[in-house]
Amino acid sequence: MSQRKLFFKNTFYNVFFLVITQLLNLFILPLFINNIGAELYGIWILSNIIIGYMGVLDFGFGIGVQKYLSKAYIGNQKLYFNQVFSTGIALHLFIGILIAILVVYFNHNIVSFFNIEATLLVQAQQVLLIAGIFSVLIWPMKMVSSVFPAILDYKLDSKLKAYVSFTKTLVLLLSVYISLDIVTIALIYNMVGVLMWLPTIFSVRKSVNYIQCKFSFVRKSVFKEIFSFSMGMFFLQLMRMLSVQLDNLIIGRLLSVREVSHYKITSTPFIMSESFLGMISGVIMPTIFAADANNNRALINRMAIIGVKYFAICSVPMALAGIVLTKPFFLLWVGSEYTNLVVWAQIYMLIYIIAPGFGVISNIVFALGHTKKVNSYFMLSVIINVTLSILLIPKYGIGGPILGTLISSITVTIPSFFHYCKILNLHWRDMFFTSYKIVLASTPLFLLLYTVSNFYLDFNNWMSFILFAALSLTCLLLPMFFFLEIEEKKKIKLLLGSLKLNRN
Repeated sequence: MSQRKLFFKNTFYNVFFLVITQLLNLFILPLFINNIGAELYGIWILSNIIIGYMGVLDFGFGIGVQKYLSKAYIGNQKLYFNQVFSTGIALHLFIGILIAILVVYFNHNIVSFFNIEATLLVQAQQVLLIAGIFSVLIWPMKMVSSVFPAILDYKLDSKLKAYVSFTKTLVLLLSVYISLDIVTIALIYNMVGVLMWLPTIFSVRKSVNYIQCKFSFVRKSVFKEIFSFSMGMFFLQLMRMLSVQLDNLIIGRLLSVREVSHYKITSTPFIMSESFLGMISGVIMPTIFAADANNNRALINRMAIIGVKYFAICSVPMALAGIVLTKPFFLLWVGSEYTNLVVWAQIYMLIYIIAPGFGVISNIVFALGHTKKVNSYFMLSVIINVTLSILLIPKYGIGGPILGTLISSITVTIPSFFHYCKILNLHWRDMFFTSYKIVLASTPLFLLLYTVSNFYLDFNNWMSFILFAALSLTCLLLPMFFFLEIEEKKKIKLLLGSLKLNRN
């Protein structure tokens, strides 16, 4: 199978299996708030974010190991593959133990940092402690699962992750529905995640029949080899984490954990879109690793050009549909008392309109080893975002971090795009104007749908909303057809056939 066809097929499976769990997650948030309470839901969110931030202790070795696993697999270097894999397992086990120790010793200090009601402090500490202890198992599990992206087997990777995520989400949904206490929910949720992951071990062994994990394979030389790339990846992961999750920490500190719940509601349309689009861009880096290992510069350049266009074709209609549907979605999802959050949710979605598809280039540049340049731009973006968030929160509440994210995107993403094109020796003009032509082509239909949705239609049930959502997304996708070349249309048709979607 060609690299191009494999890329699109992997992307399809990534997005398809993600949809299932995202739909379940929609039911959890309002159920959690109604049955458990907004404050406890805010604690649940902060606990996951804190453990996520401790994930920077990975120092980027997860992606670094993945890069060198890919190199070893393509070169059929079996011993080197096992040395990289075993070294990665050892590193991730150490990280998991370190996170558990930090959580145990600094549990009270971490929880006390946030504006949490005194009656909920003990529960917050227990939830954080459970998440920290399970890190000892979860971190080595991440390393095992990273084998699939390294060998570009995203179909199996997506199926296994969907299986685990779906089961965990379903158990969480049932636990909240029967109103278990939050500590019990946290314990059950993590236990189910570990148990449902176990089949991954057998799948990895089947996919790479020579894979072995032995202490004797752990090599200091392997650690040094991936160190320089991994440190660059560490900084990038830190900057990305800060740009996405720091808003919650700022709100939890300066406002309250209840406002963290409100921010979660507000950011849900954006986070859902980001999840889907992230699955598309997430396939790019391993593909570039493989292309770079084969010194296939033509494929790398082609990936950059079509990547920007296809990402814009996907992101612009999704963002515009999100703006159109936010108000009726919130009314049906969480009720009329949260309609004051609609405008901020719509502003959040503008990020995909301002710089359509430009983020793809940064992934490619980074995968090729230009880590310092990409990290510099991310650091600048985070500094602007954090500064504006803190300054604007007193006046705009949870809207402050959203405005900070939007403004930092305008001031950094667009200028960096031109620089990245220069690094790749690509002409920026066609990609730049094609992306904004996609925005302009969608604007008339967007304005019509927005007017109809917000001023003329009254959605009383989910069925009417789903039908209108399908109609809106279809209408916004239609203009995208004109941005595809004849050969691209033929290849997409063949691809759909290979995915067995055209049986009807």
